[in-house]
Amino acid sequence: MPDPPSFQAQPPLVLAVDLGTGGPKVALFDTSVRLLAEAFCPVETHLPAQGAAEQNPENWWKAIQKGCAELDRKVPGSLARVAYVACTGQWSGTVALDAQGVPVHPCLTWMDSRGAGEIRSLMAGWPSVSGYGLVKALRWIRLTGGAPSLSGKDPLGHILWLKKHHPDLYEATETFLEPVDYLNFRLTGRRCASFDSITVHWLTDNRRADAVVYHEGLIRATGLDARKLPELVATGRWIGTVSTQAAAELGIPTTAQVLTACGDIHSAAVGSGATQDWIPHFYIGTSSWLIPHVPRKITDLQNNIGALPAALPGRYILANEQEAAGKCLQFLRDNVLFDQDSLSHGEAPTEFYKKLDETAVQSPAGSEGLIFFPWLNGERTPYEDHHMRGGFFNLHLRHRRCHILRSVLEGVALNARLILEALQKHAPHRIERVHMIGGGAQSALWCRITADVMHVRVLQIAQSQQCNTRGAAILALLAAGLIPRENLEKWAPVENVWDPDPANVKIYQKSFEVFKRYYSCNKKFWKQLNSS
Repeated sequence: MPDPPSFQAQPPLVLAVDLGTGGPKVALFDTSVRLLAEAFCPVETHLPAQGAAEQNPENWWKAIQKGCAELDRKVPGSLARVAYVACTGQWSGTVALDAQGVPVHPCLTWMDSRGAGEIRSLMAGWPSVSGYGLVKALRWIRLTGGAPSLSGKDPLGHILWLKKHHPDLYEATETFLEPVDYLNFRLTGRRCASFDSITVHWLTDNRRADAVVYHEGLIRATGLDARKLPELVATGRWIGTVSTQAAAELGIPTTAQVLTACGDIHSAAVGSGATQDWIPHFYIGTSSWLIPHVPRKITDLQNNIGALPAALPGRYILANEQEAAGKCLQFLRDNVLFDQDSLSHGEAPTEFYKKLDETAVQSPAGSEGLIFFPWLNGERTPYEDHHMRGGFFNLHLRHRRCHILRSVLEGVALNARLILEALQKHAPHRIERVHMIGGGAQSALWCRITADVMHVRVLQIAQSQQCNTRGAAILALLAAGLIPRENLEKWAPVENVWDPDPANVKIYQKSFEVFKRYYSCNKKFWKQLNSS
């Protein structure tokens, strides 16, 4: 690998790309992890059939091109100083590439559950535990730290679905890549995955986070062609320099080095400053998660959480995911408050989320007994069930818009508390601190609600929507040897601290007791209504 350019006149920069579900963000950081400029370009998710959620990979690349052009307008000449590129973003998706590097099918995103039937057949057996054949589950857990999700939303489910329902496309595929690894392919021409980006394919032996390899027995059990899987590269390594074509399209030098890609969960764990063991970061974006670094492998099949290789070489994260968080507010905005029909009130205001906070804060804590369940797209953690659905419970004539809006914020926090309880069972001490990031962390009210619902101190991290790109930049600078590995927390400044209010804690405890029981009381009805 060639040495990075010296940039004697001006210091080098990192181009960080975060491929979010709503579209990619691009950002420029200097070697002091200072954000110089950022840009965002939206992309559309298509829902062509029951359980389907697809995106066009070419739209990602076009959006990144537009974002880079905007960066250069904001900081003229900056792209010419890019020495490192680091990609992060949506995880657990599948891009099927042919021999020429062209996708043969739209990307099946992490929300796509069409492979559920194939995974349930693969993992079935007797005796059965939570839908898994016990012998099969124990084997997968021993080797990978987890098991294929019965929801079908992991890449293994996507690939098996393509193989069964579109065998011609499966045969035409030369390589299956995660979305972030596809971006690296567009940058370098190399079809590879990192030790951390590959893990939810559930086809690797993850018993050593620093020596992940494909497991022939697991691949054989699935019936997949191992030749269609990408080359594995150790986490935190340079995979090559930017190709001539990519450099021309993005406006960056061909000398820029490209880092192994990682999922948004991994980069957020670094960019949030929650790099010490058992200190979780709580991300609220389209989806949500509550994830700490941990010192060892842990698997909790009952709650669908497991330790997977982290983006920090040799480390683990205790992975989990809540399917819909900020998506619940977006759904309310676009499908209820401002739907484009004859009852529409027009376009949503430009400062919709600010106005939402101003309205929701008028409701008292607990929303006067109204509870919102954020399971609009099924759920992964702690209940893995693609049949379950969200909604409002205990709605009364006295409730107003402020109660409804606040209850959505509270519902996301209540579900996160379920995840916190699952994590707490494995922690050596009480988890007392959470780093809050993502778009939701910009809301002072949501931070307050989170502290009270979860009964923890909440650190509201500054520039919370750039934690993924900041994490990617930190990883690139670590790989380049430009920042030390010690005290990584210092690169994530804290904007505010929220301690739980004892009076509100008591109110939310009452709501939480109902929230915990709601799933078991209704799961049979969801299955009856949504199993087609």
